[in-house]
Amino acid sequence: MFLEKFLGATYATRWGGAPSTVVQEPGENVWGAIWEIDMKDMGSLDKQEGVHRGVYQPLSLPIETPRGETLICRVYQLVNNPDDYPVKNGVMLNDRKPSYSYIQVLINGAIESGLPEYYVEFLKSVEHNGNLGKPELISNLNLNLTDHSQKN
Repeated sequence: MFLEKFLGATYATRWGGAPSTVVQEPGENVWGAIWEIDMKDMGSLDKQEGVHRGVYQPLSLPIETPRGETLICRVYQLVNNPDDYPVKNGVMLNDRKPSYSYIQVLINGAIESGLPEYYVEFLKSVEHNGNLGKPELISNLNLNLTDHSQKN
């Protein structure tokens, strides 16, 4: 029902590129981890996702687990989504691509969460802009980004 897209709607200075979002797309799905958090921490999570700045909006959606259970989960969707990919002469504009760091965080999270290999391979195939983002972000995330200059 939903699909993760890299639409390049918003450039995130912290990341050095555009983040992804979820959009409704019949017959498609998004893989991810489900985390249980205390309601008292919801405001902090919303702040981290930029809800107060109008970057993302929280949605409560039914999520089907691999075991067939349906859970109502909070997901975040970019507020401003373009109708199509931002391209020029058939190539996605560099400032509308996600950064190398952002993609690596998604890949690492997918692997650590045990998501299907085909989804990890999809994430690895996403074209990035080669940017690392802010140094303090890289440091806080303990990312090993030694091969960042190799773009897909």
